[in-house]
Amino acid sequence: MKPVERTFQGARLRQARLIANMTATDLAERLEVSRQLVSAAENGKPLGLEKMAQAASLLGVSIDYFYSPVPTELGGLHSAINYRSLKRTPEFQKDRADAALAWAREVVLRFSELLEMPVVRLPEFPPRDPEELSWEMIEEISRSTRQFFGLGYGPIDKLVLLLENHGIVVGYAELSEDMDGVSAWYESGPIILVKKGSPAVRSRFDIAHELGHLILHRHLLAEDVDDPTRHDLMEKQAHYFAGAFLLPEEGFVPEAVRIDLDYLVKLKRRWKVSLQAMMMRLESLHVVTRDQLQRFFQNLSRRRWRKDEPLDSEISAETPVLFERAGRFLAQENVVPFHEAFTRTRLSKGYLEVFAGLPSGVLNMPSGLEANVVQFRRRDSK
Repeated sequence: MKPVERTFQGARLRQARLIANMTATDLAERLEVSRQLVSAAENGKPLGLEKMAQAASLLGVSIDYFYSPVPTELGGLHSAINYRSLKRTPEFQKDRADAALAWAREVVLRFSELLEMPVVRLPEFPPRDPEELSWEMIEEISRSTRQFFGLGYGPIDKLVLLLENHGIVVGYAELSEDMDGVSAWYESGPIILVKKGSPAVRSRFDIAHELGHLILHRHLLAEDVDDPTRHDLMEKQAHYFAGAFLLPEEGFVPEAVRIDLDYLVKLKRRWKVSLQAMMMRLESLHVVTRDQLQRFFQNLSRRRWRKDEPLDSEISAETPVLFERAGRFLAQENVVPFHEAFTRTRLSKGYLEVFAGLPSGVLNMPSGLEANVVQFRRRDSK
């Protein structure tokens, strides 16, 4: 019987290279080939078995991954990709974030083949261009979003779990130093990725910021956000939404009876929001003046708290649980072993562990984690 011929997928090499934070030149030097050969490979011409095996080892994937077509089953983007980054962020790092999102979407696809994922449930508001949105509108939208989620006016204890239960995929990724998060709507639903290793309060704010994009700017496509001025406005709007969502006026302001640093630290422990974000929120609500805000930052600098605030190392980071518990469920139902639920994607184990919040090295272990406590339903065979 004649073996089935496989087609090398150059796009796969590019994805894996970007995830590994390598430029084409970096990979060429590691493989001891020319950059032109790497570029040709990414356009569909394989390097040869020995070099491809070397590339697979360097990038943490199997050779089979390079022959696995990029899946199209879930359809394409339904929105622009939102980057929480600085203006100076290189295009290479944005491409890297795009690749991380594409892999996250692929994880969703592979798990969706085996079980029914949580249904996306987010409030919908009349689409408005960013220039039409006022701060008062964003305030009301954040209030309505909390009501939709069944929240009162107090702190949100488990933000990641809240969003996962509403069908939003939240994960971590290795992003550049000047990029805190990225998000987009796909046909399958929304995905949020935030930078691995940030303090818990910062990650929570970044997640809320990306949620703001998903709600406020859901209808905008890539061509709608090319203008730098509009992009800056969208970033400010998502930032304002995050502050209003995490620190609702009705619940937070009555507790902010003092604005000295020691008291604000106590509020930080309760609300799990940074000192700086709390003061910016109070200034936006006209509870404190611009002069008071300036003095606050001066005092913060005097104590050397601008970069590393109190409690940053004490407040525990939230861990995604959706895919870990989905893997547990599939193993308990004897569908596939836990590690295979992930490795069948053929993606890098390191990426998968970071993305899904798994302990490092767990995908190399035969046994699993704690018992499943999230309810799933097995997808019927067709």
